[in-house]
Amino acid sequence: MNQNGKLSQGKNGPIAQTVKSTYEYFQGINIETEIAGLSGDKKAIARDALKYIQDYTSADQFANDTQSALCNVISAWEAGILANRSPEQVNRNFAEFYKEQVLAGNIKKDNYGSTVGVFYNSDKPYLEPTKVLSNNIDFSTDAGKASAIQELNTTSARVAQIYLDYPGGKKGEHFVIAYKNAQGDWIIKDHNEKGSMNPDNWKNGGKLINAINRGLIADIRLVE
Repeated sequence: MNQNGKLSQGKNGPIAQTVKSTYEYFQGINIETEIAGLSGDKKAIARDALKYIQDYTSADQFANDTQSALCNVISAWEAGILANRSPEQVNRNFAEFYKEQVLAGNIKKDNYGSTVGVFYNSDKPYLEPTKVLSNNIDFSTDAGKASAIQELNTTSARVAQIYLDYPGGKKGEHFVIAYKNAQGDWIIKDHNEKGSMNPDNWKNGGKLINAINRGLIADIRLVE
């Protein structure tokens, strides 16, 4: 991954392949061995999550069913690596990172709309972000938007996990990342978008500040 967001695009891109290889990784683990150090409810929850993944019939099915619902997991992982957090904080192997989060209880089997899967609760800022802007900023107001933009213009952070808010939908629809480029612009990068980065596509190459002004952002979690 680099500051041009060259990690993933579309169902056949690197992220899709990563999710597929994650399925293969989980097929090779012994669930009871992995959860041996856990106790009580934590063991039961982790067992349920790991078994759910193992029970998928193919890597393609797992990727197709979960790539979108995993947006919080994938974007948190992307943001942590892009922000150069240590391997102890963010495992560079996505499959191992994913398993660690399941065993830690941060990821569990849950519902994402009509989809059942193994992912973060959408409101959980797993990454221990440096700053969660929605704690003090209301993105629905003009004053809140101005405060968020001021924060982006002054922060030393160069990476953020972004919670999108599509017009007409429920609050918070999808997680992506944003990074500050060499020109000082915050650029949005969506792992779930096909094709190359394009400034005309607000979710994949567009400027974060423009998206804030348009009311498309529910939260920004700065990551250093």
